[in-house]
Amino acid sequence: MRKILLNAALVLACIVSIPVYANPDDSCDGEQTIFDAYAIKGGKHVGVCYVAGNVRYVYGKDSGKPEILLNVPAEKVAFSMSANGDQSVTIPNGEFSYTVGEYLRGGPFIQVWKGQKFITEVKLNGTTSENNIENYINH
Repeated sequence: MRKILLNAALVLACIVSIPVYANPDDSCDGEQTIFDAYAIKGGKHVGVCYVAGNVRYVYGKDSGKPEILLNVPAEKVAFSMSANGDQSVTIPNGEFSYTVGEYLRGGPFIQVWKGQKFITEVKLNGTTSENNIENYINH
């Protein structure tokens, strides 16, 4: 009986000690990437990904908590492609929205809007960006 209990305890210890590799709730690591890039100035990261029916927007330094973390239902997010090939995805956040995308001739960017008023634009590094917006335009 003692041997059975020891074996059961050993099996339980193995099960409990197996690491669980879940994706963090504050990043796009391991998720379906829609857009990923770094700012030219300051090196901050922007990630946009698809996670279980939501679009996640993550902005900030790679280490630590993101400055901005949004999980928005996919139906509230706007994807667009212009006739000249510019692509973008707009993520709402109350009265603000964040438009992330890539100009065909100007490279990747983030725009911040308050309602219909343009606030600012951050240029992103095009050599290290990943843009899959086109794959989500008709979803």
